[in-house]
This record gives sequence, C-alpha cells and structure tokens, in this order.
Amino acid sequence: MDVSFPHCHHCTPERIARILPRLKGLTLVLAHLGGYNYLDDVERLLVGKDLYLDTSFTLGRFGREQILRIIRNHRPDRLLFGTDSPWEDQQSAVSAVKDLPIDASLKDKILYENAAGLLKLE
Repeated sequence: MDVSFPHCHHCTPERIARILPRLKGLTLVLAHLGGYNYLDDVERLLVGKDLYLDTSFTLGRFGREQILRIIRNHRPDRLLFGTDSPWEDQQSAVSAVKDLPIDASLKDKILYENAAGLLKLE
C-alpha cells in the first residue's frame, strides 16, 4: 500500500504469493516486512518463501509478537534492515532491531550481513 494514497493497494501479500511461482530465479525484496498493514497475510502466505523482507517502518508500529513470529519463522538469510527514511529515524530503527529479543547472530544478519551478501559486498 502506498501510504500517501491509502486506498491504492499496488502489491499485497496475496498478489505476491500468486505470482511468486512464476518468478523463479528473481531476487525479490519486499519492504515493510512484506506488507504494511497486511502482516496476517504475510504470515500466512509469504513467511519462509524465497524472498527478502525488510524491517522498514514496521518495528514499534505493529504487534511485537507478530513481528517476532515473522522474523523467527522467515528464512534468517532473507531478512534485511530498512528504515523508510526520512519517514523513520535511522538511529531509532537500528535501536529497534538491536532491542529485539533474538540471537545476536540474527541481529547481525538483519543489520548488515544479509545486505552485504545480497549486494555482493563480501
């Protein structure tokens, strides 16, 4: 959903799930953990799939337990840090990831290791 056009839903988790089988070999990165305001659908349809989910503008805005379920159940190598800056403060977004009750190794993956791999910086 485009936040500046709240009734315009370009790319929902349902749409992604429907087309995903035809996107084999394509690297797909979904902002907002895969669906701002659609996290129930993300859990049901996208978690565990071969796609990246980023944390932009989600931590602290939606139910903590649901966000933790998504993070814990999705592929650990397919989670990325995101801020949605300038709408979200970058330092606050980093702190939100660091404050999550998850293993330090997963935090490192989210904050930089996965992005470095995706962008072939390693």
